[in-house]
Amino acid sequence: MTSLPVAVDIDAAPDLAALVDEVQRTRRTYILKRGEKEVAILRPVGALARPRPGKRRRRYPTVASVVGAAGTLARPMSWDELRTLVRDERADAYRAKRDE
Repeated sequence: MTSLPVAVDIDAAPDLAALVDEVQRTRRTYILKRGEKEVAILRPVGALARPRPGKRRRRYPTVASVVGAAGTLARPMSWDELRTLVRDERADAYRAKRDE
């Protein structure tokens, strides 16, 4: 079970307040470290939950553009042949990664 974040008043800590101002201004997430150890994450509220409207561009606006991007096969294949081909390629990729 997750707990709710604890609110902390930063008025008494000017260095922390300056860092919070930077987070709000840049809308970037910061990792707080003590020495080499990462101890906390400071991110703008709602930064990950709300994408900016109008910024997302559709890569494939129509079905025809998706079909064109997918390419074509050298010869027609049945579903069983495709499944076998994909399974073999995945197995080869897994073996190559495992043997690195």
